[in-house]
Amino acid sequence: MPRAAATENRRTADTSTRYGSARPLFAPSLILLAAASLLAACGTSGDEGADGASTSPSGNASQSASPADGSTTDGSTTDGNSTGGGANDGGQGTASTGPGSSDAGGDTAPAAGATVLTAVSEPVDVADAERTDDGYPIIAQADLIAVLESTTNGIDAGCDGDLPLAPGYEVPCMVVAGMDSAERRDARAYPVVLAGGEPAVLFAFTPDGVPETAREALYDGQNEVIAMEMGGAYGMDPVEPAQLVRDVQSVIDTSAEDPAADWGLTVMSCEGPLDATRFEPVTCEAEADGSGGATIRLRVLPGTFMLAEPGLIVSADNQVDV
Repeated sequence: MPRAAATENRRTADTSTRYGSARPLFAPSLILLAAASLLAACGTSGDEGADGASTSPSGNASQSASPADGSTTDGSTTDGNSTGGGANDGGQGTASTGPGSSDAGGDTAPAAGATVLTAVSEPVDVADAERTDDGYPIIAQADLIAVLESTTNGIDAGCDGDLPLAPGYEVPCMVVAGMDSAERRDARAYPVVLAGGEPAVLFAFTPDGVPETAREALYDGQNEVIAMEMGGAYGMDPVEPAQLVRDVQSVIDTSAEDPAADWGLTVMSCEGPLDATRFEPVTCEAEADGSGGATIRLRVLPGTFMLAEPGLIVSADNQVDV
């Protein structure tokens, strides 16, 4: 993924904020917010910045199988339905082919105006994992379920099948979790690669999956992501482009405190405001430090995180070798 050497002139983010400092999602002192309050509260207004960002997504990593184009993990095709057990029985599943496969979901993405609650796992070790014919590692169904429970503090969970770390895959899941009382939540598991190259899983708590543009921004085989808290009210109002530039830069700079997760990018512009009620990516452009002007596309999604404060999910393409 983008690996340019950082320069001393890198533009620094505006780190003033009235919301307090951002924290890594992996921090042991995660604020356990009720999902309902997370859905209602999200963020800074357009002219106020986060005061720093945290370093990576939280939870445990895993992957589930379901390519959007109908291919299975062994290269065969399906008719759009999962052939394995449902999300509640823990049975062996095969790749599902679209956002509506299996008993865990419907056939449409979330409507505009619907906030999507998400949770990002910790990195997962895939050194000994089985692989697809194309060489992608596969997170086994049982491991995916364990990751979901760990990431959400769930007391019971199920997933339809295995998750390859490959573009276009998703797996329907469910988990019983909640702050004040146990509540069943339908979810979709998506593969992601964190800054630094470590695989993980993003769980989106919507039975119908996320829009195609969001799924590609999470992982298209050419990108890495950083998920980071930005403060308790972040995103309550749409984040305007100029402020989004500063906030995304803050995320990148904070991630760079870990040299392995340093993208070496300076954010130049963002195309539009970021609306937490729309799980659609906003495109930004960054310059690779020390590249003589080579640019990298960024895609930014709102982060309404379960068990953490709201923030940003930033995806960077590997568009240029610098």
